[in-house]
Amino acid sequence: MIEIHFAENDCQGNFSGKVHKIEIPEIVTFQNVSFEGQKIIRLSNKIKVHNRIFPYQNITEWVGNLAWNCYCFHDVEAAHLINFLWKSDKWGKDNVDCEFAEHIDFAPILPADLAAFSSIHRFD
Repeated sequence: MIEIHFAENDCQGNFSGKVHKIEIPEIVTFQNVSFEGQKIIRLSNKIKVHNRIFPYQNITEWVGNLAWNCYCFHDVEAAHLINFLWKSDKWGKDNVDCEFAEHIDFAPILPADLAAFSSIHRFD
C-alpha cells in the first residue's frame, strides 16, 4: 500500500471538494495549476479527479495539518494515479526526487517500481 497525501480541506479542516496539491512525501508534489484547485469527488472508497476514478483502501484525515488527508492505495492504483498526474498539463511538479524523475520521464511507473521509491511511505 502507498500513502498519497491530498491538500483538499478548507481552513476549518472540512473536505472542500477541491484539491490543490497531491504529494508522495519526499518523492514528488503535484500542484494544481488553477488557483481555485481541481474538483475532487470522494465516493465510497474511491476518489474522482478529472473524471478518472481511483479506488483507495482507507483514509486518514488531518495528516500533518488540517488541510491534508492521506489516502492509502494499492500499488497498482497508486501507479495509475501518479502516471496520470505526471502526464497531465493541469498539474505542475515540485520537490521531485531525481531518481524518480529520471525513471518516470522514460517510462511509466509500474506498481513494482513504487517499492523502490516509496519504501518509507508504505504500510503493508
